[in-house]
Amino acid sequence: MPYNDPCHHFARPGVRHYAGYMGETVVFRPRSAGAALAVVAFPLLSAVCVLLGVLAVLALSPIVGMALFIGCLLLAGLPILVMSVALRGAFTMTVDDLALTITGALSPGRTRLYWADQTAVGLAWWRGNRMLAVRPVEPLRRAPRRGLIWDRESGLLLISGLDNWSAPRDEVIDAVRERAGLLWNDHLDALRHAN
Repeated sequence: MPYNDPCHHFARPGVRHYAGYMGETVVFRPRSAGAALAVVAFPLLSAVCVLLGVLAVLALSPIVGMALFIGCLLLAGLPILVMSVALRGAFTMTVDDLALTITGALSPGRTRLYWADQTAVGLAWWRGNRMLAVRPVEPLRRAPRRGLIWDRESGLLLISGLDNWSAPRDEVIDAVRERAGLLWNDHLDALRHAN
């Protein structure tokens, strides 16, 4: 029975597979080092800018102090802007028997890529990187969210590089392969997109 059968997750809930148990949801989070650096360092930089502005108001003449305070407030927004750009493409990937779900770090909502809506799931090369990708039944006009790449030429929605997660690449591949079942292909980019 193929893994993308909607009833399959009720069939054998206790069978042990590579990344977990069949029927179990597996969650992969982005590597924590870069995200932690962005979440801690950039707000700290903003706080330092605000503190410098306050010190300028207290230590200098009112006009010069206020001008520097306003400048520091404007400068304090820059690290927050950089942080939002850095985290814009970061997302959590949840894999279960029905779909691969992407939830952004900063953007609300989630994108569910149901196995039943894909003709293939697997690995593809894109700009020198090995990527996790899906080929939707219905070609897309654009990627459904930031951080994903729609390659019209190959008909692939490129999801992520395999080293972007806190889990080892083999664990990510095994979890997706297990749940995608017969849709899985190690060389997805070798298959020609059929129009």
